[in-house]
Amino acid sequence: MPRSPSRQNAPSRPSKLTIMRLGVCVLPEYPWAEAEPIWRRVEDLGFHSAWTYDHITWGGLPSGPWYAAWPDVFGRVVPPPGV
Repeated sequence: MPRSPSRQNAPSRPSKLTIMRLGVCVLPEYPWAEAEPIWRRVEDLGFHSAWTYDHITWGGLPSGPWYAAWPDVFGRVVPPPGV
């Protein structure tokens, strides 16, 4: 019967805790007056990054409103930019 590999040949474990960074996607389906509090909440919850779609439309919301992504992005970088 083959012997199990020795500890010397075993893969090393990280010496410190590995951190997972989470991001969130906010769809541009609301006018900025309604979207701004959502983006602020994302920041308050401590997400590492926030994303939005930059496409003209998305098939998942065919009957709902779809706003431009760039105003969301520019509105988001108004100080203080936390995400």
